[in-house]
Amino acid sequence: MMNRNTILRPLQPGDLELLLLIEQNPENQRYTTQEHPSESELKDFLHSNHDYFIHRQYRYVIDVDGAGVGFIDLSDASTDFKTANTGILILPDWRHKGIALEAMQMLVDHAATLQIEQLYAYIKPDNLASIKLYEQAGFLLWETLDEFQLYSLMIQSK
Repeated sequence: MMNRNTILRPLQPGDLELLLLIEQNPENQRYTTQEHPSESELKDFLHSNHDYFIHRQYRYVIDVDGAGVGFIDLSDASTDFKTANTGILILPDWRHKGIALEAMQMLVDHAATLQIEQLYAYIKPDNLASIKLYEQAGFLLWETLDEFQLYSLMIQSK
């Protein structure tokens, strides 16, 4: 692994280009049930309040040496059940470098500080790269649904 500084950081106004590149790429649509947001919707999202405890979701920018290379999310969080869903997407030029696993490990550590005890991921069965990533991060296949496989990770208290 090369020497690099990888962090998860909040969205910033300068991240609009990265949001557009990822969210409006038709290739990425095959792995989600979400519709492509418009540019104005992305601008509104970028400038909205991103309080995890209010909105029960948060998008982190995966930043490598000062460059945004993807996103990792916590969503559908339940403070009652102490669970949240997660998703990740890395730009193609940055894949296969260990960044996704590094970011996932950082997210799991951060989730523990939010008192999340279990993370979930809905993954399409043909998304072999994501399945491999989540399994490497310790997620286990929990349930097979119509279009997705549900993976789960119990978080150990630190």
